[in-house]
Amino acid sequence: MNVDLAALGIDIDLADGDLVLDAVVLLRVANGDRPTGLVLETTPGMDWMMQVGMVEAARDILRGPTPDER
Repeated sequence: MNVDLAALGIDIDLADGDLVLDAVVLLRVANGDRPTGLVLETTPGMDWMMQVGMVEAARDILRGPTPDER
């Protein structure tokens, strides 16, 4: 099954000339037969180190700036 991220309300606003190089998508999935779980999908060919780096960068974005960066 393919998922339409736009149907989930995901809209990425890129500037003209921006080129998406890689993506990490984390999905929370419910299935009547199993407990709710997480699924991680990445750009084909992305190695584990880039996956971890992008996830850690996302965590930093969610935490916001440190007191020194404000």
